[in-house]
Parts: sequence; structure tokens; C-alpha cells
Amino acid sequence: MLLANVFIVYSRWFLILCLGLFAASMEANGPKYIRLRNETIATPSVTAQSRAARPALSIPAMEEPGLVLVQFTDRMDPSWREELTALGMQLLHFIPDDAFVAHTDSQALEKVQQLPYVHWLGEFTPQHKLAEQVIHSFAANSLTNLPVKLLVRTGVATHELATVYANLGGISRFHTLQFGTFAEGQVNARQLWNLALSPAVLWIEPAPQMQLLDEISTKMVAGDTFSPGSLAHVHELGFDGRGVTVA
Repeated sequence: MLLANVFIVYSRWFLILCLGLFAASMEANGPKYIRLRNETIATPSVTAQSRAARPALSIPAMEEPGLVLVQFTDRMDPSWREELTALGMQLLHFIPDDAFVAHTDSQALEKVQQLPYVHWLGEFTPQHKLAEQVIHSFAANSLTNLPVKLLVRTGVATHELATVYANLGGISRFHTLQFGTFAEGQVNARQLWNLALSPAVLWIEPAPQMQLLDEISTKMVAGDTFSPGSLAHVHELGFDGRGVTVA
């Protein structure tokens, strides 16, 4: 009886191990995915035997440097970034699974395609940069002027930045961080498409409409008294709107 129980326990563990190995094998040989905000791209499996026979790049000929999607076979190794930079490819933003938006040129693409750790290369299209809310707004009214917020990549050339600002009418604010520059302004349909075509722009979404509707946000602007439930500092001084006549 004891031997029978031991056999059952070990049989169950063996079965679990086999199922785990089978699932890992299926994952390794199955398709990978690039999970963009507005699209999920299934990239075909590439085995070691078929890597040398991979089809040509599914990217139109690049007359000028532009943006592409690159996916690796596994989690990126720091040495890969160094090699890609040396070849002329700048990795910009990570995208699950094991992918990046990258800035490069046609000469670098030919070399990068042959690297053993590169699983897939594809085009980063203008549609990939547009938030669904932006698309829906212009679909409902093509003549609208929409406040938008966009992300400009790091290392952008001066003439590219000038083109971006020329199409971003009435810039209300911009802020530069380590991974890029955020800029806000109003655009019409033509300006929006020009921005989406620009290799300097990574993402476009509706600009946030900030409103001071609570005590915390009001005190951030009008002065904090560090006393919850009290008026802001400016309001305590008497500047609370009472006695003001608007013509």
C-alpha cells in the first residue's frame, strides 16, 4: 500500500514536469508578440535551423533615418545594445515582449537583420503613434482643432524638431525628460498626420484638460496653509472672488 502511494505521488510530479516542459517548448517555438498600445503584432517563430533562411525585411526602403520595431529572441542583454549602437541603431522605448522602438537607417537595418539575437524587424507606422481617442475625435469631426500631447524622441535633430513645432500650433507647454520631450498644442487633421509621419514623434494623445476641482490642487496654486479643510493662503488673504464685478 505504501509503495502504491509513493508511486502515485511520483507519477503526479512526473506528469507536472512533463507538462511544464511541453508548455515551455510550445512557448519557445510558438509566435511572439509585440504589444503596442493600439495593436498587438504576432511575429512568426524563427528556429535556429530556419534563421539563415529568414525572409527579407518587411520594411519599405528608407531614404532617411526613421523608426522601426525590433524584437529580440529573449530578454535583452546589455551587450546587445552596445553592438546595435555601434551599427547605427538607437533603442528608444521598450515594448513587451522583448521588443523596442528604435531609430536607425537602411544600412544599419541590413546588418541588424543578420544578428543571431534579432527575432523580428518591422515598420513603426504612423498609425502606431496615434491614441484611439485622437483617431475617434477626427473621425467624428475632420475639421476640429484638437489639443494634443506628444512625445518627441531623444537625440532629435534640430531641423526635425523645427518641423514638429511648425505643425504643433499654439504650443502651450513642453517638458524635457531623460527619455524624450513632451509637448502640447492644438492641431488640425493635416498637422496631425504630418506629426505622425515625423521620425521625431513617438506618441500622440489628447492633451489633459486640467481643472482645479479639489482642495489639494487649489492649494498647489494658491498657497498651502498646511491645515486640512482650510482655505488656500491667497483666499485667506481675502482674494476669494467676492465683491468682484465682471463686465
